[in-house]
Amino acid sequence: MAFDESLTKDVLVHADIVKIISSYINLSKKGRNYVGVCPFHDDTNPSLTVSPEKKMFKCFVCGTGGNAITFVQKYERISFIEALKKVADMSGFHDPRLEKSVSVKKVDEKKEPLYKALTDLTLYYQYALGTNEGAEGLQYLLDRKLDADLQSKYRLGYAFRDGKATIEFLQSKGHSLKTLEDIGITMIVGNARADRNQGRVIFPICDKDGQVIGLVLDD
Repeated sequence: MAFDESLTKDVLVHADIVKIISSYINLSKKGRNYVGVCPFHDDTNPSLTVSPEKKMFKCFVCGTGGNAITFVQKYERISFIEALKKVADMSGFHDPRLEKSVSVKKVDEKKEPLYKALTDLTLYYQYALGTNEGAEGLQYLLDRKLDADLQSKYRLGYAFRDGKATIEFLQSKGHSLKTLEDIGITMIVGNARADRNQGRVIFPICDKDGQVIGLVLDD
């Protein structure tokens, strides 16, 4: 059955985004919005803002943003449909269409670790783009008429020149060296592994469900 896009709108109308996100992370009220430590990059200061009026969240460091459904999808690393149903349940919203919507795509267990590593890597690259080192890459994107909205929409990023730090970050997230080799980003530097994409602007390739399945480098 084709997915009813109006169902997404109805779920979001009934969803309290502050309540949804605060069930995962601590939020503090700041003016008309709420702020919290972003769970999508190595954040130390509250850089994630939640707007109850717009029903949106946005991290102004790594660039990750969206609505209540996309937050749950990214946080739990589940499919959009699973996140949609979870938000509906958390909001006490019941609709027959939730039972008739598209069935969840079966996950390829062999590829799942690769997809998770690519997702974390993409978030890390997005974070790097907003740092002082990423400024040159950011200007490159702006020169190509890719503004902040497009950068966020297409999840564009930058790979730190310290490629060893990138590998260490991914390992700290629980990804094995074998997985990192399988996604094709490692190279040998001295006696250690490093990110072969270092110093480059990154363009993720996503499937129709928004899952990162590959990376393209700037030319």
